[in-house]
Amino acid sequence: CPNSRAFDNPMMAVMRLVLLMASAVYLCDASRFSSGGKKVEYYRNHPLTGSTEHDRALIVIHGYGRNADDYYNSARQAQDVFPGVGTNTLVLAPWFKSEDDNPLADELYWSTAGWSKGEDSLDGQEFSSFAVADGLLESISSRFPNVTEVVIAGHGAGAQFVQRYAGIGVVPDIRCDIRVRYVVANPGSYMFPTAERPRSTSGCDNEGQGGSLFLGGSSDEYTMGEEGVDACPSGTSIITDPDKCSDAATYVDVQYKSYESDLEVGETGLCVVKNIGKPSLRVTMTAKHGCSAAWLCEVGAVSTYDRYKYGISDLPNALNYTSLSITKIQRNLVDREVFLLLGTADNSRVVSPAPDISCEADAQGLHRYERGINYRNDVKALDCSARTTVTKVPGVGHYHRDMFISPQGIMALFIG
Repeated sequence: CPNSRAFDNPMMAVMRLVLLMASAVYLCDASRFSSGGKKVEYYRNHPLTGSTEHDRALIVIHGYGRNADDYYNSARQAQDVFPGVGTNTLVLAPWFKSEDDNPLADELYWSTAGWSKGEDSLDGQEFSSFAVADGLLESISSRFPNVTEVVIAGHGAGAQFVQRYAGIGVVPDIRCDIRVRYVVANPGSYMFPTAERPRSTSGCDNEGQGGSLFLGGSSDEYTMGEEGVDACPSGTSIITDPDKCSDAATYVDVQYKSYESDLEVGETGLCVVKNIGKPSLRVTMTAKHGCSAAWLCEVGAVSTYDRYKYGISDLPNALNYTSLSITKIQRNLVDREVFLLLGTADNSRVVSPAPDISCEADAQGLHRYERGINYRNDVKALDCSARTTVTKVPGVGHYHRDMFISPQGIMALFIG
């Protein structure tokens, strides 16, 4: 149900009245497209077979309730608020089904929350929900020659999908004239690009698992990632503190030696064992390491607040979809256009649907609105040129329809 506080906003009341008077009925027949060797059901205003009539595409990602049809209708209603706005926009709303949705034998399906994190499907294909988005981008690029802008938008759990895809998504080989934007509306949490948090992370620790070091002996403090792989073993965390990296080098009896060329100004340093199998074996803080290197990782108390989906410290190990390094994911979150659309009334910890109140989420802020502001500040602190912006929607709570049909939502979805 809509948040009652949204009715306090006069502009939203007018928008609702206009839509009720119009009583628009949209062609909302579901269709299916091929993806990952199976099918995905989706709603659309034009088939994916292609068209020369569209110059923009909008991919709408549903929320936790997996009500793709409702999200599709809300997007179409927003499309019709102002005559001429979004007229030539292709609108697509994929349905990431779970087993509860009774998928057909030839359809992909995911766990009830796994789809929002890019996890693999459970139907035997092991196909990431992020790869479905990749396929939609490829189809639009190849079959809609006049489309020059694609907006990927979501609300709630759908916004979590979009924000994480903005950092992890490979954005496949699409036409160079296509601009891709990401509209993130009121997610319950974010994938932060750094380990910094605006609130305490106390209580967000799990007991890790010990591991053996290939250099000989065993360790209950440090362990090694796989040679040539940019990842730490599950249950361990990458070391980003130079002092701790030096201590780890001493512990494993490898010389800690750094050069200016290891780390350029502004780069994020990771603790790495370089030149494995060579006389020049050493440990250093670096962003440059090749196939003869491995990450040096901390075991014991592992901070869960910065592990995926709340952070990136255990990527790419934590997600089969990606092989991107932490540095590349951070770069994506800085370089890609992310529009945070935040309802100012989405600031409750108890009003249904209540936000994530885990320790990991609370480290980002006490409610959805605060977390959005804090995330923007974090990515800007990483790089002040980050293309992440905040647009506030006054008086609107956690309701996708009111967010989409607001003037700010229409601008984000159809004008940019």
